[in-house]
Amino acid sequence: VSTQSTWKQWYQRRVHGKQWYQRRVHGKQWYQRRVHGKQWYQRRVHGGLNSRLSPLKPARKPVNFVVSHTMARADFTGTWNLDAAASGNPEAVAELEGRGWVARKAIANTTNVKLTIAQTAETFSIKMETTFKNEEGTVNLNGAEEEHDVDGHKTKVTATFEEDGKVLLVTHRYTNANGKTSERTIRRHLEDDGKTLVAETTVTVEGQTASVKRVFRKA
Repeated sequence: VSTQSTWKQWYQRRVHGKQWYQRRVHGKQWYQRRVHGKQWYQRRVHGGLNSRLSPLKPARKPVNFVVSHTMARADFTGTWNLDAAASGNPEAVAELEGRGWVARKAIANTTNVKLTIAQTAETFSIKMETTFKNEEGTVNLNGAEEEHDVDGHKTKVTATFEEDGKVLLVTHRYTNANGKTSERTIRRHLEDDGKTLVAETTVTVEGQTASVKRVFRKA
């Protein structure tokens, strides 16, 4: 290093001060890190102009959100009347169940059918009133198998919701009047913004199947 260069450096430090000289020799970034510290400099460079105005905060831990999916079940509570014109004929189902001719004809020709349903979070109660006969019963909605007396037969009954709570499936397993093992399923769902109840009944007896769809309008 020449004597002239050394004298010039001494003169600049003497006249302008040490801080000016350090910025002159090492650059503005080095000087900022030297004076304000490494964290301030990193915030100044990477965090935007306003980041230097607030104190440093520790990095936030990621938040895990738990989303609860509660199934909204269809509610069949209300009084419903059969729409015979929109419904199928249940005679084939009654025949497969082993009912006699008189009973089958009475069921097929009965158009005045009224359902009264009361549903809670745990139970489903239904009362059916017709000119032929009246029936009523209650099942739990937890899917557990229960034993009921239906038409004089010991019947194992289960009730569960399907299709995201839109369909209520009630299953009856029993021995019919002819001594044959039978299964009856009733799938209920709502239409027309809850004003229409559709009940689809399917009976299976030793591989044979018969079905009927019945439509009810809310009173």
